[in-house]
Amino acid sequence: LDQARIQVDCDALSYGEAKQISRAVWAALSGHAGGGIKGVFHASTRDSHKGGSNEVSQPYRVSLDFHITYSI
Repeated sequence: LDQARIQVDCDALSYGEAKQISRAVWAALSGHAGGGIKGVFHASTRDSHKGGSNEVSQPYRVSLDFHITYSI
């Protein structure tokens, strides 16, 4: 068995939208198994927002890290 880590970034113009997208990603991936994938496990979540001179156009981001166990 091998292991890998993936990061999924969920960007949106509001924090609520970014969080909603991240929850959908989590629901689709966490605990998934099938084919060569033996398991997908949520490892961490980070919330961020880029500020600056034009803050309205800067996206909110929720980043999800997953560990994947698989066999080739």
